[in-house]
Amino acid sequence: MQPGDEILLCSDGLHGRVSEAELTQIMLEHIGYPQDAVDDLVEKAVANGERDDITAVLMALPPGRKDLTMPVSAIAFDSLPNTTKMPRSRIWWLLLLVVAPALFFLAQYLINQP
Repeated sequence: MQPGDEILLCSDGLHGRVSEAELTQIMLEHIGYPQDAVDDLVEKAVANGERDDITAVLMALPPGRKDLTMPVSAIAFDSLPNTTKMPRSRIWWLLLLVVAPALFFLAQYLINQP
């Protein structure tokens, strides 16, 4: 990293809905204001149709700083509540992987009782 560089870490809720061009434009509009950048990125993802969790962390190395020995200057975090239901396929996998073995072992236990 070089002084003034920024790193954006985000979930698929952001990078799946905000194009690289939109992301670049928003980041350039908010140089020096990481929380504003993150807020606008999350708003853009929602405006583009995202309905799942959206998480973003923006880290910046302050201008003039030549190493990473001090903590990053800004960390911004934003997340939307999960408004989606668990897909039925996940529920069936949960039943198959957890409930079915439990019922199998219970049946074995009851069969082997004197």
